[in-house]
Amino acid sequence: MYVILDGAVEIKDPESGTIFASLETGDFFGELALLDEEPRSASAHAIQPSRLIGFFRTDLLTLMKIYPELGNKIMLNLARVLGERLRKTNEELARSN
Repeated sequence: MYVILDGAVEIKDPESGTIFASLETGDFFGELALLDEEPRSASAHAIQPSRLIGFFRTDLLTLMKIYPELGNKIMLNLARVLGERLRKTNEELARSN
């Protein structure tokens, strides 16, 4: 997972070039990589000079061993964000039908 410290990033379909999201300072992407080891389904491109910080699955697993309470808090927040994104996607699909 990457957090945008400053700058802007677009998330695109690597084949069609369709832009899925435009993100800016404070946003994050790639959070599914914390949960599984599947290949990514989109690519990220900085659209201006940007600084990012990476937080990876091994980091999360180590954190959960050393600081389980903090690890659980991160997992609950991750579940909340994924739930919100799924809800938004479902609403968009319902509108398009």
